[in-house]
Amino acid sequence: MVIVYKLVATSILAILNTTGHGDPSKVKPIAVLQGHDTLIEYPMVRMIQDQKTWGQLWTLHKGISGIPGASGGIVNADSSPTPVVDFGENEVLIVFGGHNANVQAYDYVKTDVRGKTAVIQITPSMFGTAALEVDMTPYIIMVLPREKVEISVELDTVARDGSHSWNQIAKFAAPKTAPKK
Repeated sequence: MVIVYKLVATSILAILNTTGHGDPSKVKPIAVLQGHDTLIEYPMVRMIQDQKTWGQLWTLHKGISGIPGASGGIVNADSSPTPVVDFGENEVLIVFGGHNANVQAYDYVKTDVRGKTAVIQITPSMFGTAALEVDMTPYIIMVLPREKVEISVELDTVARDGSHSWNQIAKFAAPKTAPKK
């Protein structure tokens, strides 16, 4: 009887671990960093799921403090330690826009649910007026709960006539593992 109980319990736990944590409506930012104070000057969208990659990205984003420029290191007065993220429970979505006139950051709008996909929508936060063109490098970094769902990222695009449309800029498969509880 004990063996049957152990087999049933093990089977239930295996099913919960592979099929659980799949609610796309829960994929909403826990924390958000945004702005245009980055050293990354090219468009990039990534989903980061481990500390090593996160540390490498943060170094690209903020640079390394205390290293003279003559040594070939990236120096940034804004340099700061990599923020702590619990990658057992979370993942980090990054969107860097490259050079954009008058876009000072990206704002999180909402998470839409389409089937089993979480659709994260972001929109440009504009600076100044059309008469004043300022070259900026906007970004948004979002810490998201790790859910076993596909994630799509859409950017609000404004046409010259003022009409808006949502354009998919990235799609990520569901994580292979559920959050560690």
